[in-house]
Amino acid sequence: MVGQSVWATKAAAAAINRKDGYHGSNALLLGDRITLDRVSIRNGVIVVEYQVCRSDEPMSVSPSVPRSAYFIFQNGELQNVGMPEEQGQLFEEWVTVGHEVRAFRPCGQTEDMWITGDSIGYNDVMEAYRSLTAGREPYAPVFMVIYGRQIGAPRDGFGADYPSGFFASRLVRVPPKGNCKAAMILVDSEDYWQESSV
Repeated sequence: MVGQSVWATKAAAAAINRKDGYHGSNALLLGDRITLDRVSIRNGVIVVEYQVCRSDEPMSVSPSVPRSAYFIFQNGELQNVGMPEEQGQLFEEWVTVGHEVRAFRPCGQTEDMWITGDSIGYNDVMEAYRSLTAGREPYAPVFMVIYGRQIGAPRDGFGADYPSGFFASRLVRVPPKGNCKAAMILVDSEDYWQESSV
């Protein structure tokens, strides 16, 4: 059960509400000797916050190292967006691309970051942007959910004018109605499971 302090091996799975009732998804392992802190859904992404033990700690020690895992339900299965060892996190932001501009501004921040061209997810971000802005005014912002990490700004080129760079590991979602004010659905209480069909 989500939210209990008991630590054990745990996996993430989803219950999909279909016409003939709920159906279980595939399960993805979170880890061994973990405690769950919170599960939430925002802009179509499931966020699981939990704690783990360090590898050098004995079995008797309670988990104390915070971790986050991100999942989406896509193509009929639950998919892991990013692993802790990738040293990334989930960003929700407005992406703007144009001549001399390749920027995004994460929700809650006031400065843009430069999306680096060597990012693994760079081509997917650019393709999605071009597709969604076809026929619109130049520099139209597009809301995206991207897994990646903040890095130093490039030393030269247009990106050098930005305070920092961004390495996009994966384009997670482009929610059609996504925005920085989208409601977060907390699913760490029994009331949620009894009252919600999300």
